[in-house]
Amino acid sequence: MRYLYRHTTDRVGGINSASLSTWTGAPISSAEGFEVLCSYNWVNTDHPAILVPGGAPVWTRPKLPQTVNKDHGVFYKDANVAKNPAQPYEPMVRAIAATSGTLANLGNVDVIVNRTALLQLFKFAKGSSAKNFKIDVNLVNNTLFVCGRQRKNREDVTSPNSRAAPSWGHAFEEAFTKYGPGAEGSTSCQRAIRYRFGNLTFLVRHEVDAAYASTAGSARGNGTNAASDDFKERHVMWANSFRGNGRAICTEVRLGGQETSPSDLIELKARPNMPVYMAIPQMWFGRTPHLLKGVHSKGRFTNVDHTACVPEYKKWEERNQEALQKLAAMFVELRRLAAANGKSLVCIVRRDDKQMMEVWTPTFSRLPIPVDLAKIYWRLGPTNDPRYRNHPGQPQRQPQRQSQGQSQGDYHRGPPRGPPSGHPRGPPSGHPRGPPSSHPRGPPRGPSNGPPSGPTGYPPRNYSGYPPRGPAGHPPTGPPGYPPTGAPGHPSRGYSGFPPGPPPGSVPGPAPGTSPGVPPRKRNRH
Repeated sequence: MRYLYRHTTDRVGGINSASLSTWTGAPISSAEGFEVLCSYNWVNTDHPAILVPGGAPVWTRPKLPQTVNKDHGVFYKDANVAKNPAQPYEPMVRAIAATSGTLANLGNVDVIVNRTALLQLFKFAKGSSAKNFKIDVNLVNNTLFVCGRQRKNREDVTSPNSRAAPSWGHAFEEAFTKYGPGAEGSTSCQRAIRYRFGNLTFLVRHEVDAAYASTAGSARGNGTNAASDDFKERHVMWANSFRGNGRAICTEVRLGGQETSPSDLIELKARPNMPVYMAIPQMWFGRTPHLLKGVHSKGRFTNVDHTACVPEYKKWEERNQEALQKLAAMFVELRRLAAANGKSLVCIVRRDDKQMMEVWTPTFSRLPIPVDLAKIYWRLGPTNDPRYRNHPGQPQRQPQRQSQGQSQGDYHRGPPRGPPSGHPRGPPSGHPRGPPSSHPRGPPRGPSNGPPSGPTGYPPRNYSGYPPRGPAGHPPTGPPGYPPTGAPGHPSRGYSGFPPGPPPGSVPGPAPGTSPGVPPRKRNRH
């Protein structure tokens, strides 16, 4: 349970599911329809890259019975988190930019959420949550970004230490589906849809398992599609032109694939004993019309059951209207808490107290999307969001370090080369080479009155801050206040901070640490 509270600072509130309002002013129904904002496929490359519009893998209508091996390999619960852990919605917004350009009005969206997190929050509002979960909440203007944080996004079913039960879900999808022309090599298909949720506007991102081939490639279906019929490559070039800089992960957008009709999408399940009603919430939030359930015994598939789920939506909405209203009220409360506590939150639900959502502030907050996209779709700038400067892709302004009368290009960025202040070989206090107390990164490398070679305030390159080590009798060349090094009677080649001693062979002078006429200092013998 320790991972739940990792990177949290202060608890600022809580939400009790039992006290949430059961009516938010408008019924929640899927009858109003939805809009497809974009679709994209992840491709297997060394750096993050997506195909737009991509396309769902096509159901191949296999001959049965057929035997497939159980799941084997490494799988990711969320491909977007795997590719960009800090900003999982960055690829989706870039795909929207490549699809619709600036026509996509994302500023009027109230909640941006992925389907997995939405299902977890729905179970919490309903009071049926049985697992620990954690979500990140970020407010950008009036848009609430909600992203679930799994304890382990990577699942290795080949590991001998894996506790996962044998499954055939991934193998079922790979054996019975195939990506179409232009989308070969894809590893995942994603879709973003927008619809009304009571008085709120939702943008939901979810993974698409498959689609029927009957009308695959059509740009229209039961839902509407924001992409124009004359999809042009210039949209993709425009989306790549502002990919940002610095440490931020920037997904490359490539043109490829064909759009899939919303009426042909399929949810695949390889759990023969799973009742249909258990799959309805997942399909309702993703507006997926078809369910195909593979009937098998240890990987030997003998039948595939089909269910048209759209007629089931109305019945499900009526039975769960109270929980849906609570879910809408919860998002309104989360937006209020985020606005009052720095616009970034971490929400935690524990299975031992499943009716209470703990709300914490994060240790470090940053924008949920890159600065370049926030500027375009949310008109964001450094004046209206403090996280603007914390973004890894945003250049950080260097502090001003020039002194009075010195130009910005004259100061030195590195630490001083001389000994530390107070060192016996260092310059006397008050020397022009001493660092000012308020200097952020150390003083310039030379006295302000140095020779005219080099920029203002800089000494010549061969100046070390100490007298030259020349032969005996060499005239003093150091700055005022320094004795000549190597002068007659001076035994050492460096200035030690004490008066010069007598030449070799003469009568010894006063004891070290004393001066002529001053008695020696008494030693403490205790």
